[in-house]
Amino acid sequence: MNISEIRAYAAALVDGEGTIRVTRLLTGYKARYVPEVTVYNSIKDVLLFLDKHWGGDIRPKRRAISTHRQEYEWRVRRAKAKEFLRQIMPYLIIKREQAKLALACPLGKSGRDTTPSEYQKMEDIHKKITILNRRGRRAEQLRMELKTQEQLSLPI
Repeated sequence: MNISEIRAYAAALVDGEGTIRVTRLLTGYKARYVPEVTVYNSIKDVLLFLDKHWGGDIRPKRRAISTHRQEYEWRVRRAKAKEFLRQIMPYLIIKREQAKLALACPLGKSGRDTTPSEYQKMEDIHKKITILNRRGRRAEQLRMELKTQEQLSLPI
């Protein structure tokens, strides 16, 4: 496999079996927002492929029902997550908007290290990405409201 095929395969895994989010970590004074990419699969070799190319960590996921196959989780956070997203961005289809938001999140800043406007930007990114990751009928309504708000806030 060449590098573009590897990146395209990784993007397909994220689109189909993954989650892109900005995790809110509570660390005392104010929350810290951290970009994170997670891929779930019951075939550990698939996740070892991601680990080989981008690092991260693999761990077993708790099983909901004992008759289900064991599922595993691969996760990268912070700068590794942003680098991973930069590399697979051209190949993402379903989760492209979430990736753009995660890439826009500033790194290495806690609530104490940011200006009020930077902190508000991180909170807005967290809210938007949470809405994009929701499922169901209500989620579609929230996504439409988000698009409308973004169109209204664009400078003319």
